[in-house]
Amino acid sequence: MWLLVLQFSFWSSPPAFAYTTADLQRLLTTHACEGCDLKYVNLENVNLEGAQLKGANLKFANLQGADLQGADLRKANLYRANLQGANLARTNLRGSILIQAQVFQATFAGAVYDGSTAFGLGFFPSSQNMHKYVAP
Repeated sequence: MWLLVLQFSFWSSPPAFAYTTADLQRLLTTHACEGCDLKYVNLENVNLEGAQLKGANLKFANLQGADLQGADLRKANLYRANLQGANLARTNLRGSILIQAQVFQATFAGAVYDGSTAFGLGFFPSSQNMHKYVAP
């Protein structure tokens, strides 16, 4: 019985350190980290205005209260990311995954998305003043 409980808690807990230190350091110093692995990273209240995060893996990341204004998040994976109170105004979200992301009180005004952007159930881009990209 003990063995089962220990195994379950081990497998159901998120890893304590899933992102690479080099990727995190690069993001914090240059605001550019395209294709970086930042799963489970804690960037709560961090200023990432204009950051280049195209194709970044931000699954389960804590971005609560972060300033991502104007960031390039094309094809970024934000599955189950905490975006509560984050500023995503004017971000490029084309092709991004936001399924099960926590978006309570997040700002998306002027953000751009396209038909391949995956939002969670109940999220309506038009009610967030977002703009759908239409290829010329």
